[in-house]
Parts: sequence; C-alpha cells; structure tokens
Amino acid sequence: MKKLPLIISLMLLLCLCIAASGSLRSAEAVTFEGIYLMGSTSMTDDGTRIYITDNIKTGSGRVRSSVRAFSVTGEVKELGSKTFQGEIKKVRYGGNKIFVHIGDSFFCCDVFVGEESVEFGTETPLFVYNGLITFDVYGGYLYTLFTKDGSNYINVTSLTNLPSGGTTPEGTLAGVSDPVDICAQGSYLYILDKSGDVKMTVSEVDYVLTGINYGGNTPLRVLRTGSNAAVTDGTNLWILPTAVTGQIVEIPLSAQGMSLSIADAATIGGRRFFLDVSGASGRIDVKEFSFDSVSAVYTGVLLGNNAVMGDLPDFVLNTYSDCVSENYFELAYAVSYPSNVVYTVSDKNSELHLEGVTLNETDLLLLINRSADSDFVLILFNGKIGYIRNDAASLSIVNTRFVKQTETTRYSANQTFSVYSLPSTAARGHYLTAYYSDAIENPVRVSLLYTLSGYDGTEKWGYISYTDEGGVVRYGFSLLGDMRLPSNEESHYTIMRANPYYGSRLNVYAGAGMLAEVSVTVGSGEKVNVYDFVEGGRSYVSVTVDGKMYYGYADSDQLSAVGELTRNEALAIACALVILILIVACIFFVVYYKKHHKQSKEL
Repeated sequence: MKKLPLIISLMLLLCLCIAASGSLRSAEAVTFEGIYLMGSTSMTDDGTRIYITDNIKTGSGRVRSSVRAFSVTGEVKELGSKTFQGEIKKVRYGGNKIFVHIGDSFFCCDVFVGEESVEFGTETPLFVYNGLITFDVYGGYLYTLFTKDGSNYINVTSLTNLPSGGTTPEGTLAGVSDPVDICAQGSYLYILDKSGDVKMTVSEVDYVLTGINYGGNTPLRVLRTGSNAAVTDGTNLWILPTAVTGQIVEIPLSAQGMSLSIADAATIGGRRFFLDVSGASGRIDVKEFSFDSVSAVYTGVLLGNNAVMGDLPDFVLNTYSDCVSENYFELAYAVSYPSNVVYTVSDKNSELHLEGVTLNETDLLLLINRSADSDFVLILFNGKIGYIRNDAASLSIVNTRFVKQTETTRYSANQTFSVYSLPSTAARGHYLTAYYSDAIENPVRVSLLYTLSGYDGTEKWGYISYTDEGGVVRYGFSLLGDMRLPSNEESHYTIMRANPYYGSRLNVYAGAGMLAEVSVTVGSGEKVNVYDFVEGGRSYVSVTVDGKMYYGYADSDQLSAVGELTRNEALAIACALVILILIVACIFFVVYYKKHHKQSKEL
C-alpha cells in the first residue's frame, strides 16, 4: 500500500507524456517488400536459380550493370550479384559459369553456389569481336554469332576449351542474310533472321522454317522455354518443332488482356518464366505462366515492379515541429549509383509517385526522415515522392542550402497565402496545410526561418513558422513571392493566450485608462493578438469573438505565452491532484482501519 501513490503518480505522468506526443510528427517505420529490377535486358537459369541483368545509367551518362542471382523456390530472395561496366545485352549460364555480352566484348566468370548465397569470380575476357551480334550457351558449348568482312559467322566452342586473354575467333558461315538472334535447343541450333525465317542447323545440315505467320508483328528473338525453342514478337510465342517435320504452334501470352514485351525466358523444373520489360515508365518484372500444348495461363509476378511498399509519413503531423533544425528534412544530391535510382512508392495516391526515374548528380533532392537503420530514404523531387537507396557513398548531403535567416518577420504579400507540408505546389490537396484567402485585408504574420537555395530550380521556397487559428505554432513551406518584409510603421503582433484570474474571463477594454469600458470578454486559453505593451500595465490587443475582430486593451498580467499553462488550467490540474491524493488517502485509511480493527478483535 505504501507504493500505491507512487504507482498512481507514475501512471499519471505516463498519460501526460502520451497525450503530449500526439502533437509531434509521426515516426512510423517504413517496411519494404519485393525485389526491384531496373533496366533489365536478359535473364537465364541454372535449372535451380534465375540470373537477371540490371542496367543503371549514372548521372554522367555511364552505364553500370550487374548480374543478380535469385532463388525461386520457397521464399524468392536475392542470393548474390556481380557488377560490370557497360550495358549488358545478354546473359547465359553454362558449365558453372556466367557469360556476359557487353558491346563488342565478351566475358565469363565462375559461379560458386552455396546453400544461401551465390558468389561470382573475376570476369575473364574471351573472344574479341568487331561485330558480335549475340550468343548462346547450351549442352556444354558456347555459340557466338558475329559479322566479319561483311558476312555472318557462327563459332562453336567447347566450355572445356575456352580461350583466355581475348582472341579473334574463327567461324563458319551462318547462311542467313540478316540474323538477329540464336538459340541452341535439343540437337538444333536455331537462327532467327530479321525476315522471320528460322534456320535449323544440325550436324552441318540446314533446314529453314519459312512462312511463319506473325500477324504483321516483328519477330524479336528466339528463346529457350521448357524443352523447346520459341520465336517471340514480345507478346506471343511460336513454339518451334524439335524435328523438321514438326508443327509450329502459336501461343498468345497476352490472352489475359496484358500488354507484354518479352525480352527473355527461363525454365525451373516445370515452371516457365518470362522477363517482361513493357511496364509503364520503366517498370520491369518476371512473370510466370503455366503451359499446355496449345495455350499458356498467367499465374503471377515472380519478382520485380520497381515498387517500394510501406506506410508513408503523415506529412501534416510533421508540421508541429521544426523538421529542418532536427534534420528530419535534409537537402542532398544523389551523385552516383545506387542512390540515383528512384523506386516507386506503392500506395493509393499514385499521382504523387515518381516512376522510372534515374537522377542526375545535379538534381537537388529533399530527403525525408533519413535513418541509419533503413536501407531506403523517402525523397521529394519535381513535386513527387519516391524512395532511393540510403547509401552514404553515393549521397552528398548539402544542408547548407537551407540558408538560415536573421531578419525573420514577414507578412503575406498577395491576396491569398498558402502553407505546404512539403515544398511543392504540384499536389495542393496532399501537401497544402494552411490557406488564407483574404491575406491582404488580414495580413498573415510568419517567421521566415530558412530559404532553400537552388531547390526546385530557383530561389523560390522558404521554411516558415506561424501560429494557426487554434493558437498552435506550426511549421511548413511557403513561396517567397507570397511574403514581404514589414514596413517601418507596420505594427507587429505576438500570439498569446487569455490568462484571467480563477473563475473569470479576460476583459478587453475600449481604452487604456483604468476607467475604460469593457468592449468584450474572452474565456481562459483563448487566442489573443498582442500588438504592444503600453503604460499602466495594459497591452494593445485584438481578439475574435463570434467571427468578429475586436481591438482594445487588456491587463498584461492576464496574458500568457502559447504553450504555458493558464491560471485556470493550473488550478484544474491542482484540484485533480488534490482529489487524487484524497482518494488515495481514503483508500489507505480504510485498509489501515480494517487491518488494525481485525487485530483488536483477535486480542
């Protein structure tokens, strides 16, 4: 029982802390789901895992690429990656190696597979070409298609006898005029010509499949899918025969109403996957289809979409504290990969989201609530939001571009005055937190804390504080063109609260003299605009009652600053504490009396 008052006091303190926290900005943790693909052009498999290319343009126009390995059984997750310089056109797996085509260069590197990871060795240059068109790896052999002296050639090299150091290969004539792709499958090498004809080569004997009806579309590549090779125009497949006498079967992948652009394929067991690069604004994903002999059914996305899924901060809540001085808002440049790649936010307000954007090193960004514990950070750029990698090596923080102001007092300069939670007018319904429609007749007084140097292309934004209609100090962004410095004769005012004596109201008098009549009264805690302190212990003020503004004089000792307790509030708290103490005392007395009364009876 001796601990009861202490416990109750601690509970009351906890409740007060919880109530106070409601006015602070949200500190919600953002969770991320999914796997993100950027600039992917090709994919392959080793029968168990999928390998996909990423091609990312840096701010200087260079391309940094990678090959990423993913598990596809059970939990889909990334197992490892290998970085290259230049854009990867095609990737293939074979003989525990990854083969990569970049420009006219051709590389391979060893692949070391563990239970939960994939590691890659050092890349080794193989053949050096002046005109490498494409390649394939299958059945222990490397097939390359290239031009030489105006003719097209095929080279076949065993994976156990690969060259080193880069050599110029020999080859045999391909026998097609304008080849675009090759695919080895079964006992055949399939060569797709730009005309749509497919040449089947086996044991130095050639067969040509002609007259394939592409419906007016252009055949793009020939892929290995399942136990067959197939020509695709990006949306449909033409399954090629495994024998010359076999039939060509058309399978429309877009029958489910999707718009597709198939770039490559992979097969794991009986599962068939296709790399789709058709998504709007650069979205890329890997889709899975189930097949029968004459049709394919879409079963879902395996990975991709370039979307970060999580709860966005409550931007309105962020206006209750100085987010600049607390580094909740920061300015920065994404100077290189990986931070220059923007991932799309996935929530209901899609019009606010950046999609398919790669930043330049000169793009000034607003970072929102960057945390060392998160792999991503939310940004604002060109009025829209997205996520970038929180990578210290590729981010340049330039908070000096928040230029602190010394002469802070400003007034609204236009008919209207707006305050935004973020520096953008692109989405007023989402970012607008305060709007004053009669700002000339009733000037809005604000404190200009910072200007944003170079943000949004010009010197047009300021970070301000102001007092809202409820007398609460708020923070936000406003256009500098909507603010002006006060003139010399213009009176300033400070927002204060009515603090009359216990049980009374604040009197606002018509004059400063002690015999002046009362014009209006306001209750304790109401907002009071204080323009000046005058002799006799009174202040020149204005108050709003029933929508009407009244000017007059109030006793200075009956005014308190915003955030301070008024006399009536302090009295209410004191009374509550007294009542609580009395309740606790009564409980203690009852328990004490019962205990000692019981002991008396026993005696």
